[in-house]
Amino acid sequence: MDEHIFNIELISLDSINILNATLQNDAGLTTMEYLGYDINFQYQLVPSVSITSKRIRVVADYEIRASKKGSDVVDIKSQYKIAFIYSVERIAEFAFPDDDELVTVDDEMLSSVLNITYSTSRGILYTRCLGTVMDGLILPIIPTADLLNKPTAIKQISMKK
Repeated sequence: MDEHIFNIELISLDSINILNATLQNDAGLTTMEYLGYDINFQYQLVPSVSITSKRIRVVADYEIRASKKGSDVVDIKSQYKIAFIYSVERIAEFAFPDDDELVTVDDEMLSSVLNITYSTSRGILYTRCLGTVMDGLILPIIPTADLLNKPTAIKQISMKK
């Protein structure tokens, strides 16, 4: 990269679109005692960059599975897919295409976009779960290094209600 320093103020969030939101409750529960369940959370953040339109799109996929402790049977499953569109001023200073039609992006710019995506998703999923069997579900806080270096991961959530 060159000597340009990225500033988060160059980013604006243009749109958020929920592409998929499902909740499958095979247990037929109206409420769930989180302490009696193993909650597995998987996420995938897939960024794409368009230098010509000065935009970054991040598609965020989330899957939450709840099984009674000690059981392999998934009783409750929730899936969300959310698309975030960002505009980035002076993006050409922080994103560089190569000969293979891939783009190398500034780490600070990418981590900022992924942090905003994940943090906003946490709020969206929390409100979407209100009034459902997954009422009170809050996704874990994830270190920036994990978001930047491991855009796909499985996390075990410790839940307290």
